[in-house]
Amino acid sequence: MLQLFLLRHAKSDWSSPGEDDFDRPLSKRGEKAAPQIGRYMEKHDLHPALVMCSSAKRAQQTMQLVLPELSTSPQIDITDDLYSFGGTHKLVNIIRKQQPSPLMIVAHNPSLEYLTKDLTATGSSSARARLAEKFPTAALAVLEFDIPEWKHLQTGIGTLVHFIRPRDL
Repeated sequence: MLQLFLLRHAKSDWSSPGEDDFDRPLSKRGEKAAPQIGRYMEKHDLHPALVMCSSAKRAQQTMQLVLPELSTSPQIDITDDLYSFGGTHKLVNIIRKQQPSPLMIVAHNPSLEYLTKDLTATGSSSARARLAEKFPTAALAVLEFDIPEWKHLQTGIGTLVHFIRPRDL
């Protein structure tokens, strides 16, 4: 069973007008939420072997606040390829090329929301209901797939095991 953790970056700071989107940092609220998600991951034994993170500042800051809460140290890959805000085809292709599982992606919306919905076939009814509302900042979706390798990933075959938002903690 392969596990995929999809983490939207935490709340960003919009207080500097004209700041480039790529360089936008986390807000105080985001700095508080990210470690909470890390503690949730640790409590539920959600330990990624590989973390692929968008190269945007807010995504990297989110990752840097989540990982210290975990008792394991995953491999980290920071990539411009995850600075994406649209379709899911590109993200599915990135995942298909990976080996380690569990795999965690730290990236942006609406891409993560679309990806989670596209991949999910079944799962927790309460988690699916929360996902249907929206995929807020610092939310974490945990999906499982009954496939031997990521190269077999297809849409509509995943099970949504957890969908946790900071306000749920």
